[in-house]
Amino acid sequence: MTTVTVPERLRDDPDFRRYWLARALSITGSMVTAVALPVLVYRLSGSTLLTALVTALEAAPYMLTGLFAGALRPVADGRGADGLGSARGCTGSRSS
Repeated sequence: MTTVTVPERLRDDPDFRRYWLARALSITGSMVTAVALPVLVYRLSGSTLLTALVTALEAAPYMLTGLFAGALRPVADGRGADGLGSARGCTGSRSS
């Protein structure tokens, strides 16, 4: 039987470090693309309309998934449509 050693801190886990580095690199690339693509379109076409269209199309997936995720989250939590919970939870009262 083999024993698995669990690192004391998450940052000591080599798998987590690789994941974190890859994720950070991916996010950096996405942000560079979000800036570079509209600049490239404007420099190639000179059209502000095309630049605005590319920027809108680039942001559309994030906005659409954010809208649906935001609408579904309170339902999934079971806290109601407003996401605030009951008045007892808001006031910090622990009595039933």
